[in-house]
Amino acid sequence: MAADVSTAPVTFNKDVLPVLQKNCQACHRPGEIGPMALLTYEGTRPWAKAIKAAVLSRKMPPLVRRSQVRALRQ
Repeated sequence: MAADVSTAPVTFNKDVLPVLQKNCQACHRPGEIGPMALLTYEGTRPWAKAIKAAVLSRKMPPLVRRSQVRALRQ
């Protein structure tokens, strides 16, 4: 049985922002360790290719963050 595929367009506020809030914004906001803020479309869009590369290479989220998430899930 094939997965149900949505044809609705992806939007920043509905689809991307919740992922950033859950996984990125603890560090990627003003005054924190992340070098850029990922709070808005305008602030995030220029970094899209770098974000994709960092996530696919598992550079982000950092290992400490991933291990904390794993520990919480157990």
